[in-house]
Amino acid sequence: MLFARLSLMALALGASAASLANGFAYDDLPIILQNPLVHKLSDIGIHFVEGYWPYNYGGALYRPITLLAFTIEWVVGHGAPIVFHATNLALYLALTFAVFALARRLLPPVAAWASAALFAVHPVHVEAVANAVGQAEIIAVLSVALGIRVYLRARERGVLRARDSMALLLLLCIGTLAKEQGILLGPLLAVAELSVVTDARPLAARLRELWTTAFLLVLGTGLLLGLRYAALGAVGGEYPSIALHGTGFGDRVLTMLGIVPVWTRLLLWPAHLQAEYGPPALGAARSFGLRQLLGLALIAGTLAIAAATWKRHRVVAFGIGWAAVGISLVSNVLIVTGMLVAERTLLLPSIGVVLALGGIMAELGERIAWPRAARPLGTAALGAVLVAGMLRSAARQPVWRDNGIFFKQMVHDAPNAYRGWYIYGDYLRQHGSLAQAHAAITRAIDLFQGDPNVYDGMGRLTYKEKGCAAAIPYFEKALAIDTLHFKARGGLYTCLVQTGDTARARKVAAKGAALQEGFFKLIVAQQRAATTPAAAVERK
Repeated sequence: MLFARLSLMALALGASAASLANGFAYDDLPIILQNPLVHKLSDIGIHFVEGYWPYNYGGALYRPITLLAFTIEWVVGHGAPIVFHATNLALYLALTFAVFALARRLLPPVAAWASAALFAVHPVHVEAVANAVGQAEIIAVLSVALGIRVYLRARERGVLRARDSMALLLLLCIGTLAKEQGILLGPLLAVAELSVVTDARPLAARLRELWTTAFLLVLGTGLLLGLRYAALGAVGGEYPSIALHGTGFGDRVLTMLGIVPVWTRLLLWPAHLQAEYGPPALGAARSFGLRQLLGLALIAGTLAIAAATWKRHRVVAFGIGWAAVGISLVSNVLIVTGMLVAERTLLLPSIGVVLALGGIMAELGERIAWPRAARPLGTAALGAVLVAGMLRSAARQPVWRDNGIFFKQMVHDAPNAYRGWYIYGDYLRQHGSLAQAHAAITRAIDLFQGDPNVYDGMGRLTYKEKGCAAAIPYFEKALAIDTLHFKARGGLYTCLVQTGDTARARKVAAKGAALQEGFFKLIVAQQRAATTPAAAVERK
């Protein structure tokens, strides 16, 4: 057992220790580095009544436990990035051990170790570990994994005691308040009960025994959603992906079917990784095509395997069910999210995948009389996969070192995703590389014309390059796409004033004030004050 744990620790550290050299990158900057609310312990109470994202970024999502962790880490380390990355690494080690403990309850020792080892080196986890804000994902998934272990251990005794139910409720709260995926603990417990729990009694009799725990978890889920609604004014509380604007339920199902092959590749063979998945390379689907056909075939095949293994090879079925539930929240079918695909969100479903693979290894080992020569070959093959995964993960960690490295790699990894080019171009603009910024944002516009942010960014770049007269059409284009785009309206107003078109500037300000935009309400109030009789007398 000690050797098993030490070897898993070595694999996890080999895959992830390089992240300790990373600084703050991407979402780390607005959420941690530039967010004064996570810099003082005196402000921790506000994390439970406001959104995860800072107010000036829209205040979306609700993750108070994560913000609380960031505050403690900032204060302890005086803002040093290594404290955040060391915490991520420690949590990832804990999660690897939790997966091992869970697998040991379900699989023979060798298969359990193999499952946890595959998890430890899985390259799709890099985004959650290497980026400081990925800590939200790790805390939520660790809470879920511990909750499943508590439940299975209790069900092996035959009955859930009060302390087991309270532990499940606590883990549900911690996970959900860290990140939205934590709320999937309840559905995953149901999958476990229907697959790997050994209980000969009829389902109705089992439910009568479990109803108090189930009621407690449902009540807790309701209270957590209520807290979320109170803080955000919505249960979802996230700005939908621009790629999904105007899509209905049917379109989102078609989109999900087209993304299934991407999820499958990332979970089973993540050789290529990228931080940006979006149009035109990957966008919303409004008709059934080859991608949807492949996605439907993969789902049908997976369901067939689950059905065939539900009674005879229960761990395989449990793993498949876990992966399906784990991916449901980010599938954009029931709830529209802010992304089509994000590698960090596959941390939870990957546990199901490695458990299913462990179950398959266990069944093959027990049911097939392998020649003696085949066993060393199998061990060598597993070792090769683990080494390849560890090396791929380790090589990917430094990509998240800082924004300069990260944004350049983003467009290299996904050259046909417009948003990466826009983000890279905006970074170059802010750092004075105007010609390179112009080329990058032009590339973004060539790839996709449906994002007002890209035109707003080009407007700000053009203002620096050529002045207001040339920038105005870009701000107007951004507002034509989204009439609520506050930044573009501000840019347009400023340029109209600078070019002397005060009549149009007044109309723009009036529109902004009518939309209750604070800046324009102030502008209109000042304009009215300047035209009152008292003001006219004072000027005379």
